[in-house]
Amino acid sequence: MRNERIINLRKNAGLSQTALASELNYSKAYIADVERGGQEPSRRLLVGLRNFFGVSIDWLLFGDMAEQEQYSRPNNAFVCPQCGAELSVKAISKLGG
Repeated sequence: MRNERIINLRKNAGLSQTALASELNYSKAYIADVERGGQEPSRRLLVGLRNFFGVSIDWLLFGDMAEQEQYSRPNNAFVCPQCGAELSVKAISKLGG
């Protein structure tokens, strides 16, 4: 799940939720809610995490390539495993992933 990937990134970097929130210009409450799974990460947060940790947005959303392929569609769209939304490769590339 993407919230687990965010938690692992933060903890592996030795950051508290407060420190990560400060680095990315968010409130600790928002970061905690995303990590808890109570809220989906915003596009801005995904881009911030990508830039800060040097990971791809695809990885943040879908995990490793095996997971990503599970959600790929022949029309070059990816399906979000949690909400079922289809994301086109073009849309993902506009996010910078």
